[in-house]
Amino acid sequence: DDVVVNVITEQRTLIGELSASTYHYFTELTYQPEWNRPDFSDLHWLPGGQGLGYDLTDGFSTYIDTNIQSSMQHRHSSLYVRYPFILENARSLHRLELILRADDGCAVYLNGQEVHRQDVPLYDLGPTATALRTADETLLLRPKPIDLTEFRSRLHPGYNVLAIHGLNQSITSSDFLVQPTLTATMGRTERLPDELNAQGLLAYALGDDAPTIELLEDEMLVHYVRIADFEVTGGRIDIEISADLAIWK
Repeated sequence: DDVVVNVITEQRTLIGELSASTYHYFTELTYQPEWNRPDFSDLHWLPGGQGLGYDLTDGFSTYIDTNIQSSMQHRHSSLYVRYPFILENARSLHRLELILRADDGCAVYLNGQEVHRQDVPLYDLGPTATALRTADETLLLRPKPIDLTEFRSRLHPGYNVLAIHGLNQSITSSDFLVQPTLTATMGRTERLPDELNAQGLLAYALGDDAPTIELLEDEMLVHYVRIADFEVTGGRIDIEISADLAIWK
């Protein structure tokens, strides 16, 4: 008989409106390239909220939790921000999505690896760098989701950091904004059938559809899998998106 593994998914906000951050301004002499890594010490950085910036025209002040006009305008074109978050089970993460409001440009890092950039120079991203163009403020009202799922291997169980280098087009600009929202779709299965455990097979499926698994001696057949991770004794099998029947020996 076929063995069906039922999959339950839930969305979790990793960085949201109640999240805390730390921020800092570097100069060419004080710049520390490891600032975006989880093990970097930011004890001397300033505390902030989810949204950091300033707006003299009141176009998007509702997104600003920490006003930094006095410390940034006419002084710095770049702001460095760290958002720590906790992820209990990184292996059960199915989808990672970022909603980002940025005026004007930014580079985004997940545990030290760059995962997204917009309107910033290709090479020179030092403390005096500026954004390539002024942001279209109409896009800040409904920013498009950014899929970061391909970088989920960078996540660790426990402490993680999303780091953002925000850039203004000039130090005299009348506004600036960095505001990320990071969400994760987590998957879990119901209790596995006893006959599945008896054969030493742990099936952990992630996605919208539950796969049907058929065990025939030394073969495993999976019927219509969207996305799944399977742990088996002796190794790991990654099953990609497929509507076809897959057989492993």
